[in-house]
Amino acid sequence: MSSPKAAAVRIAALVLSVNLWGCAFTERGTPLGEIAPTINQTLSPQINGLAQGDFLKISFPNSPQWTHEVRVGLDGKASFLGIPGQLDVQGLTTEALREVLESKYSEFLTQPRIGVFVLQFTPRPVMVIGDVGQPGVIPMDSNRLTLLQALARAGGHRKDTMDLKRVQLVRWDAQNQQQLRFNIDASLKHWGIGEAVLLQPNDLVFVPNRAIDEVDIWINNWIRRLIPINQIPGV
Repeated sequence: MSSPKAAAVRIAALVLSVNLWGCAFTERGTPLGEIAPTINQTLSPQINGLAQGDFLKISFPNSPQWTHEVRVGLDGKASFLGIPGQLDVQGLTTEALREVLESKYSEFLTQPRIGVFVLQFTPRPVMVIGDVGQPGVIPMDSNRLTLLQALARAGGHRKDTMDLKRVQLVRWDAQNQQQLRFNIDASLKHWGIGEAVLLQPNDLVFVPNRAIDEVDIWINNWIRRLIPINQIPGV
């Protein structure tokens, strides 16, 4: 299971790109409810997929002697009772894995009925930095975490200095091999209107303050506390 520092290193490239945004902070963001559909369309198809370290229960309602539990390994593979070798399960949904297992077990069991349940998710990291109470890595302990939930878990915004009108979300689009950035107006008046902005593992959220401090200051104050500087690529 990844440590907070290891998780932070994995998204350090996104963090260090923040200082390239420049004048983006001078523009007011798009209201939460308006920009949410656009952001949510960029969610990885594998956001609900299995990941390294997930702990699963494989249930056989009609053949309980075959019921067992497995953990997804660091290589994304898992071993299943009675099936030779290992299966690559990383990124699969529980439904997709169920279909794979029913096909495999049908080779030696008669019409097997199988259920796949996640007993424990490995925390998926997102990072929240800037003018919040507790900047740092926020583990996703399920497959759903909204922007507002992440802000709350990071200690909430600092009401005296925060600028929720210009919240920045950086996301890596693995499918198209590009970095995405969204400028969001997350002011209180937009909360609860429209659909929620959903986060995915390795997202970076930056909350500037009203004075629009230089981003390098935030990196110095927060990121370098979380990651040994000699571990950050290119630094």
